[in-house]
Amino acid sequence: MKYELLNRGKEVNIVSINQASSANTQTALSDACTFPILQDTEEVGAWELLGGGKDDFFLYKSDGTLAVYLQARGAISTNLATPQGYANVIQTLLLLE
Repeated sequence: MKYELLNRGKEVNIVSINQASSANTQTALSDACTFPILQDTEEVGAWELLGGGKDDFFLYKSDGTLAVYLQARGAISTNLATPQGYANVIQTLLLLE
């Protein structure tokens, strides 16, 4: 997705936060991804701090302000394994300034 967006003139940085209870999958997940995977912990509780859940997307502007929050099971499909969900995320990112 990052390279597809770059080819369309949109530079993005992608980061994921692995669920605290899934710390045992961190290495396998990191090995399968080309972007940073941060590991949440019970002490930090990043998911709770963000008010998000599994597979949610938080899209930020270049100045660091939150532009769009896409809830995984919200009105707009964000399932990257489906053509529609993938297209929805791409289109949303292309619209960001």
